[in-house]
Amino acid sequence: MTEQSQGPANSSEHVALPCNTLPFQRNRAFYGRSAILDELSGALRPTDDEPRVRSVGLHGAGGISKSQIALEYADLEVRRGTQVVLWIGSETDAEVSKSFTEAASSLKLRDYSPNNTPDQNKIAVLRYLQNTSTFWLVIFDNVEFEDTLTQNWPRTGNGSILVTCRSEFLVDSQVDVPIEVPTFTSDEGSELMMQIIGRNNPTQDERIAAVELSDRLGGLALGVDIVAKQIRTSKRFKSVKDFLPHFYEDRCELLKKPKRSGFNIYYSKDLDTIWNTAFVSLEEASQSTAARLLSLLCYLAPEGIPQWVLETKEQVPEEWQFFGSVTKFEEASDRLRDLSLIRINDETGFLAIHRLIQEAYFDRMDAEQKADAFKTALKLLRAAFPGRTGHNHLYTRWQVCEQLRQHILAFQSQHEQLKEQGFFSQDEAFIRLICDCAWYLLEIQSFQDCEKTLQKADANCEDKNSLAYAYLCCNLVSLYERTGRSPKAVEHALRSLKIREPLSKDNDKNDLANAYSDLGYSSVSNYEAKEAIKYFGKAIEIAKADNNPEFYKTFNIDRFLRNRGRAWMLLGDIEEAVKDFDEAEDYQTKIHGPGSHYHGEVTYERAKIAAREGNDKEAYSLLEKAYQLVSKGKPTHSSVMAVRYQQACACIRMGNDNQAEKHLNEALAICQLNELQRGNKGESARVKWRLSQIMTRRGLMEDAKMLRDDAEETRKALEQTGDYASGQTGDSAWDVFMGLLYR
Repeated sequence: MTEQSQGPANSSEHVALPCNTLPFQRNRAFYGRSAILDELSGALRPTDDEPRVRSVGLHGAGGISKSQIALEYADLEVRRGTQVVLWIGSETDAEVSKSFTEAASSLKLRDYSPNNTPDQNKIAVLRYLQNTSTFWLVIFDNVEFEDTLTQNWPRTGNGSILVTCRSEFLVDSQVDVPIEVPTFTSDEGSELMMQIIGRNNPTQDERIAAVELSDRLGGLALGVDIVAKQIRTSKRFKSVKDFLPHFYEDRCELLKKPKRSGFNIYYSKDLDTIWNTAFVSLEEASQSTAARLLSLLCYLAPEGIPQWVLETKEQVPEEWQFFGSVTKFEEASDRLRDLSLIRINDETGFLAIHRLIQEAYFDRMDAEQKADAFKTALKLLRAAFPGRTGHNHLYTRWQVCEQLRQHILAFQSQHEQLKEQGFFSQDEAFIRLICDCAWYLLEIQSFQDCEKTLQKADANCEDKNSLAYAYLCCNLVSLYERTGRSPKAVEHALRSLKIREPLSKDNDKNDLANAYSDLGYSSVSNYEAKEAIKYFGKAIEIAKADNNPEFYKTFNIDRFLRNRGRAWMLLGDIEEAVKDFDEAEDYQTKIHGPGSHYHGEVTYERAKIAAREGNDKEAYSLLEKAYQLVSKGKPTHSSVMAVRYQQACACIRMGNDNQAEKHLNEALAICQLNELQRGNKGESARVKWRLSQIMTRRGLMEDAKMLRDDAEETRKALEQTGDYASGQTGDSAWDVFMGLLYR
């Protein structure tokens, strides 16, 4: 701390003890934070070593309850018998001066006088603190500037100092122990809400609604306090559940303090006031890069933001080029951290911003600023998220996709808000970005999330004759086919091909080949194998006509051949099917190396051929080999379920019901695990139907009936939707609810 002229020491000075200048009495409704209070006690309580000044700093976003924690700890020290507890309001110089004058007066220091200057009273207090043997605690609350501490910090003494401020940098540089105050967890926030509302025994529905609302508020203490009091004082809302829809519709108004709740001495400011000061300082010319960074962060998910996405060399307008400079980017992010508007995880390096700060700044931006930030965010996200050039898979890039998917989905959601305000992007890069993220969701079998994402993209794409829409249709083809809705898959495959055929030029041949392949694939899935052969033939012809000897690296020739092989199998032409599978394996080995997931797919089809030829032992062996290939890294994938199901069928034909039951139970466990994201129980129904046959043979008629009835109920419900292939009997009547790969 800087040297100060504080006069001679006088350790024997008589003062009025005990003395505390806490601004309020203890908040009887204080909730939680026991771990932080314990940490404060461990760091600030006196020990047997030499008297010294110990210090801790609480930092975090505005409204997170830093002052509340400090007040609770200070009151705890008073109750423990600490004789001197001084509260120094530190937001402004005037507050500091007033607090030191109150401290000098309360202590009845010899040098205190109402006629003193503020500095004279401060010097008297500091002189006392530095020389008394009485243990003391000083709280500097809501510090905004480093000088507030350097000019008022006792250099020596037998006491402890607790600082609260937003800036982690200020805390790190001034105190012994910095502590970041976290937001409340979902359960903590909901419990606090119930406490404020006065619900001692909430219903389960009320608890669920409170958790949802706590999540929506990001666990911010002041947000929970304001909203809970809105509910408590309102005559409209009988419960949190009643309040939720209104909160989503009118968030800005309902985050303001309710007029009838009275003045809250523990939270004297509302959220707008807390953040407005920080926002204004950002928008000064010298801080414009920090303001731009904050505006862009409003388009991403609040947690887990990889810095590498933002530190880009991508072409952006001049005013955004600080993203390409490590130094300038760090200056911008440091400014946001200094104001506790963002956090950086020490272990991962990921950025985080509180949801309510995002929303407050997004609401503050004008239409031009929002559009500008959207366009830049699109460039950065498009550069970061793997593209599906040539409609290739994303399996090898799942780690990056997983890091970014929440941010792509948040970006799409923010666009929905922009649409309501008159901004409507038809940028092809935007549509393709959303589609590529949806494809990743498809690969990891998050079918429900995938469908919601693509449906929003479909509604957003106005030009239904554009190549961007054709690309969207290709994604919908795969979604509908993999979830068994083959008629819808055929419908969208036809739409895609109708667009691509007249628009395709020489450099679009790959997309055209994929469009033919998609129509062939969805046709096989819809039990229209003859038509499918024709479409696959066109796709293969386009690929092989390419002059590049390594055309297989550009075109998905291995996939075209695998799927045509499946069409030949459906037609009963095993010889042609084997030819296509052999050729597909040659290409996929060149592309992916031996032992890939795709080799597992072909092995699975060869097993079905062996079964058709009556060689169940060979079929079972091939299926076990397929299992080893398709389950690597994906033990709950539908392809694993399919293998176990076919192994069970082979065991049944070989008279081994016990082993068959084991495989079916494993398959059923995978089906049920995936049901929530799949959106229906079609896969489970097929397995239950098979299990019922085993139970029947064992004479367990009640168990058999329960399984069979459950399966039949699901089958009838799905058939009534009209979304699945019709007219199939026997095994195929159950297979229609699967994607082609899993039949």
